[in-house]
Amino acid sequence: MKNKQLTSASIQIIFIIINLSLIISFFNSPAYSETTGDEKAVLIAKIIDAYGGKEKLSKVVSISAEGRIKKNFQSDEGMYSRYMKRDRKLFVDIRYSSSSEKRTLNGKKGYRKI
Repeated sequence: MKNKQLTSASIQIIFIIINLSLIISFFNSPAYSETTGDEKAVLIAKIIDAYGGKEKLSKVVSISAEGRIKKNFQSDEGMYSRYMKRDRKLFVDIRYSSSSEKRTLNGKKGYRKI
């Protein structure tokens, strides 16, 4: 298998996906649920500004990432693919050597297969 060299755009997309995952985790945390509405609005505005502002973010149509993944609890690894589009469309495919998982979100409908 050939090694693919990561381009600057690929690295930026990976960075965005990692940061968005961390942001989503924060929004689900107790610390965020105790934050007032005004504080939440300020935080969200700062995040949007950090990514270049509303105008730049509104031009992003889709994000995709592919790579290798390792399980933390078991010594297993595999391939990972994630594709996201506007209007709540998401496809995640995780394939370990001993198991796999697929997740699909299409608007308000979701599907998960383990």
